[in-house]
Amino acid sequence: VFMDAGFGLFYYRSVGSNSNMIYGGVSVPQLFGADLTFNADTDAFQLQKIQHLYGLLGYYKFLGDGAYLEPTVWIKTTKGAEMNVQGSIRYQFPSALWIGTGAGTSGIYHFETGLNLGYGLGYPNIKIGYSYDYSFSKISTSSRSSHQFNITYSFEY
Repeated sequence: VFMDAGFGLFYYRSVGSNSNMIYGGVSVPQLFGADLTFNADTDAFQLQKIQHLYGLLGYYKFLGDGAYLEPTVWIKTTKGAEMNVQGSIRYQFPSALWIGTGAGTSGIYHFETGLNLGYGLGYPNIKIGYSYDYSFSKISTSSRSSHQFNITYSFEY
């Protein structure tokens, strides 16, 4: 067992007359890192956990009737690897549905969709969604895509 920790800061504020919001944050998972050696009956292997630095910047542009646009930029970097920058945009319809798309310097294309259950369905704190990532990268020849399902619960509405 090896204990580790993560650290992050997040900030948001209203801007403009429409209560639009800008937000940003930084985080470092695996704050301490580790060099671990695992021994099996006949084999041993090492695993080195290194710190990653993540940065996020986003903006909510409210359009009225509950609709909004949300462009974001996500930066990921770690020692010994190229910096990865991913941009995306999400549109929340005036109904419960949202859609989004994005791409990154790592060669990944992203698509997402979901439902905000607070729009007329009576569950203001719950969202459910699906996303699909497809990699055009030369590195990922064995696994070019991923499917992700998510449920989000907000403690404050």
